[in-house]
Amino acid sequence: MNILVNDVMPKVVSKDKPVDVSEMVTRMTLDVICEAAMGQDLGIQENPDSEYTQGVYTVARILGERTV
Repeated sequence: MNILVNDVMPKVVSKDKPVDVSEMVTRMTLDVICEAAMGQDLGIQENPDSEYTQGVYTVARILGERTV
């Protein structure tokens, strides 16, 4: 979470326009879950295009398609 708060947010936050943080919070959440549950620091916040991240998004998309 420190990466989101200390590094990412100051770069994107502007007083004049809203910021969509959903993507950033999703990556932070995935980082926290992986580290807590599996003991692995995958660095998803620093590398949002990693193979693991893309795999998670693919699974989520497929599950979403199957439920519709």
